[in-house]
Formats: sequence, C-alpha cells, structure tokens
Amino acid sequence: MSCVILEVTLLSGRAVQVTATASWTMEELKLQAQKALQTGRGMLLNASGDILHGALTVDQASLRTGDVLTFHLRETSMAATASAFAAVLGDGSLVSWGNPNSGGDSSSVQHRLLNVRQVSATHGAFAALLGDGSVVTWGRSETGGDSSSVQDRLHKVSQIKATGFAFAAMLHDGSVVTWGDSDYGGDSSGVRDDLHHVQEIEATDRAFAAVLTDGSVRTWGSGYDGGDCKAVQGKLRDVREIHAARGGAFAAVLGDGSVVAWGSSRHGGDNSSVRDQLRDVKKLRSSHGAFAAILADGSVLTWGRADDGGDSSAIKEKLRNVQDIRATDSAFAAILADGSVATWGSRLYGGLCQTVQRPLQKVLQIDATDRAFLANLADGSLVTWGESLESKRPTDSSPKRFTSTNLVEAVSLPSSAWILVDGPIDGSLVTWDLASIKEHGGHQPTQVSALASNNPGIVDGVSCRSQLALEQAPMKRRRANLMRNAKGERVLTGLLNFPPFYQVPSAFCGYILESEFANYSTQGSWKSKADMTGLAQVMKAQLDSDRYESLDLLGNFVDNHDEYGRIAHYCQSDTGRIKNALTWLMLAQGIPIVYYGTEQGLSGHQWHGPGNPGDSVKNDRKHLGPRLP
Repeated sequence: MSCVILEVTLLSGRAVQVTATASWTMEELKLQAQKALQTGRGMLLNASGDILHGALTVDQASLRTGDVLTFHLRETSMAATASAFAAVLGDGSLVSWGNPNSGGDSSSVQHRLLNVRQVSATHGAFAALLGDGSVVTWGRSETGGDSSSVQDRLHKVSQIKATGFAFAAMLHDGSVVTWGDSDYGGDSSGVRDDLHHVQEIEATDRAFAAVLTDGSVRTWGSGYDGGDCKAVQGKLRDVREIHAARGGAFAAVLGDGSVVAWGSSRHGGDNSSVRDQLRDVKKLRSSHGAFAAILADGSVLTWGRADDGGDSSAIKEKLRNVQDIRATDSAFAAILADGSVATWGSRLYGGLCQTVQRPLQKVLQIDATDRAFLANLADGSLVTWGESLESKRPTDSSPKRFTSTNLVEAVSLPSSAWILVDGPIDGSLVTWDLASIKEHGGHQPTQVSALASNNPGIVDGVSCRSQLALEQAPMKRRRANLMRNAKGERVLTGLLNFPPFYQVPSAFCGYILESEFANYSTQGSWKSKADMTGLAQVMKAQLDSDRYESLDLLGNFVDNHDEYGRIAHYCQSDTGRIKNALTWLMLAQGIPIVYYGTEQGLSGHQWHGPGNPGDSVKNDRKHLGPRLP
C-alpha cells in the first residue's frame, strides 16, 4: 500500500512528520498528527487554507509526499440551556449532552455541525454559527430550536445573541434576523426597517437591544424588560457600549462616560439615584438585577436591586483603586490595585466579603458562574466561594483553595459549575480515546463530548476526552423496570456502572489488582505504564450488550468511602496520575451520586454465583458485567 510523508505544523512553527497511507481519512490523519504534536483537537488545513474534513481520504485530498499541512487549534467555547450543555471543540466540531428536550441531543443535526465558530443558548435550545456564516439550531422549537422560517435569511451571520426563548443573528451587512418566542424578542418586525448597520447586540431574558454604527439604539421584545427605550431614546446618542442585567434592564455607556439606563427599574433600569455621579465611566458590569460602574478615579457606583448587588454602601470606603469587577447573578467581586478583593451582594451568590479577605491576596483574575466566584492567584492557586456545588448551600468561612502548578484553564459555564482542566506539564491529560476503544473491537459511540483547552503558555494545546454516551440499545430483561415507573415513564438517567470504575487503577495509575476481590491496599502491584486494555474491553462488552438503555459510564462519586484515598494509593501519590484519574471520574457522564451505606447494597458490585450469598438482588452479575474483564 502506497504511503505519503507529510509535514504537519502548528502556527507556533513546531512541526512533525506523519506517514500516512492513501486510504487514511482526514480524521485518522488528524489523530496521528495530534498525538505526534502532543496537542489537543484541531483542524487540518492544506496549503491553500482549505479545511480537510473527516471522511475525505489522503488520496481524495490529493496529498503527496512533501506537502505541508497546518494543524489549527481553536479556543474551546461552551453554552448551556436550562438542563443541557454544548461545547465547541478545538477542531470545530460540537458535542452536546444533558436533557434531550432542552438541546442535549444534537444527533438530528450532527452531520451539519462542522467548523462551528460559536454556540449560543436560550433556556431550551442551541444555535451554532458555522464558519461559512450559516446557522444550525436544535432543541425545543418554541425556544428557538426551529429556525426553518428564517433559514433562507441566515447567511453571512457574524454573531448570535439569545434571550430566554429567542435568538437574534447579526449579519455581516449589519442587518438582524430573529426567531423564537415573539414575547421574548423573536419577532423584530416592528423595528426591522431600523435594523441596519448594527454593530452590537445585547439581551436581557426577554428583550434585545442593538447599537447602530451611528451610536443610536434600537430595542424590541418585552417593553417592561428593556424592549422599549422610548423614554430615553433622545439620550441614546454616541453610545460606546451596552450592558444587560438579565433580569430586565439595559445600561448604555456614552462617549462622554455617562450612563443611560432603561427597562425594569427593579433590576437596574432606573439609575437616577447615581446618575449625576456617573461621569467618566471606564467599565460597567451587571448581575441579574444590578449594575456596577468603575469610574476613572477607581471608585465604584452601583444601582439596581440591593439583593443582586445594587447596594455597595456597606463597603464603599473599600472600593478604591478598583481594577476590575466580575458578577454572579446576585453579587459582585472587585479586584483592587493591591491584589485584594472586595465583594458585596447576596452571600448565597458570593457576596461574602469578610470571609474571603484572608486567602484572597495577589489576585490576578476572577471568573464567575451564576452562583460562585473563582479567583486565580499569583502563586498559581485557585480560590472559590459562593454556593457550594455539592450541597447547594453557601460555602463556609474558609473558601475552597486549589493549588496547581500546572493549571491549564478554568472554564466558566453559564451555570453553577466550573470545569477545572488540570494536567501534567507536557500537556497530556487523559490519553484514552476512541482509537483505544476501536483497537479492542469496540464500536463508535453515538456521542463523544470533550473539553479541549488551548494555552500556548503551557503547550500548544491540551485535550481531555471526558465523556462517553453509550449507544442506545433496548434492555430486553426486566431490569428495564429499574429505569421506569409504573406508567413506563423514564425516571432514571442510568444505572450506576461499576465495571468502568474498577478499571481506573490499571487504566490511569498502572496499579493491577491480583484478584477480583483483592484488598486494594495490599494485594496489587504497580506497572511503569498505565494500561487502557481492561477499560476498553469493559466498554466493548457493554457496547455489544443488548441489556443497557442509555447506560451512563458512571456517576460522580461523592460517598462516605475512601475512593480518593484508593486512587491516591493506586497512583503512588503521583500528582499527574491522580489528576488524570479524577478528571475522568468527575467529568464522565452521569449524575452526582451521594451514597451512604455498604457496597453490598449496590446491585452488580459483587459476584452472585456459587459461594457468595450476594445481596438482595440475585444472579445479577450479567446485568452489569464482571468487575474485571
């Protein structure tokens, strides 16, 4: 079989040679280039700048020995509806997961989700902007998931914004196309003739506002929530930028540094209490129902709903030399010139300024979700505070601190969660991938979602495949009843799946148990290299089985056992290996599982054959498969 030798380069100039056969697809070529470059998912471009898509073969692409290809890495982006997520990966592909009714299932449009530049979300639908300027939508039709009525106009789109139930697309010619619930801005016919030369769009939960190139503003949607700016239309001239409090108000910074607000007065639409002081505004930030402005002298002015951070009077004297501000739904956090932090607003959402003073010094950057803050400190550590992700209660007076010399990136999602990508300095995170599965005869899963983070300061890129959704297959045995109630309605997302969990020691830590029920602390041996074989075999066995119905690989384990202690032991306290194992465990598909009790109470955990009485569920080994292959 004929082979070609290709040179694949990164934009940084680093290059590798890849030997490929004429029958290789571009997906196979990308995988080999990715491994050789030790980088994350990316796109292959030929010398003309054309993207070489997956199904195309080396021969069909007319690639010859000596050709130079570019491996292009994109920054990962994510969006979330009320109960689903979508992520644009480094190669421009998109994956989604979560509630299928809220956009978690993109299979009907998956073939079109190539070269994705941006993904946006309403409460129940996603809209993906492709590289050619077209748009793909999915999810609940009433929340913008059906764009068929305007699809012929969705060309050369440059940006997409969303309210709770509608989308607005800004085209390269400055016009705007909208779809979705008309009460939420899905119908812009009332201002369509004015929507020309638009340069920016912002949105509350029920209304849109567009800034035109002449500095004027046009609004549509719910009038009470910012969709009607007639009362201040005369003042909206020379608008520099516009910000939205999702609760229902807009604030525009004018060229002279003053601010004009409108919309729900309860959510910041009335700034009369501070209007005369709002001069020379340098930065403006918003929570769900309040605004905070940084003035040229470093002081801060706030207005809007007090419970959302609209009242900063209690710490007014501390707000001096403010460099930047970030906001959750109901609180603000300000970085001061000395690297300390001042916070105000709801204590449930991170407004606990007294409790974070001590650990928060030399802060470089702050990110925020809807309910919590994360600070990146100069020593490389992270500090979080706000609502606890595990308990949904406020954190205690000692904010969580994570130390990592190899932190790559903390990705903030539009929900109460962060994904902390953390790995060895060479940039390799979880090295298990589809090739490992296929190598042992496994099938292509219906969905692979990953988090890819590119940081040139560490390596050219890193990648972590974090989730597998197993292919749909009807469960023919009566165990299907465990997932459904008496009416046949689905009540569980999946069953706790132990076999992959028990492959963690060998797959990520190189620790091999010497028997199926060996004591993890005394009856195992370490190998110099981790082995994915067992994990791949277990996954293959489950993929080939007809006894599963959308089975989750495993849930996020939060229990009264010593799972972390076990992993640390398995990995001989090797930080890199521990991080790899925990990354896979905590990002694998599944709902958080809080479990108290004995392991014997969990179906499928133990052998139920002769010589072992098992638990209350008899002869259940075949249901979940063996603990080890």
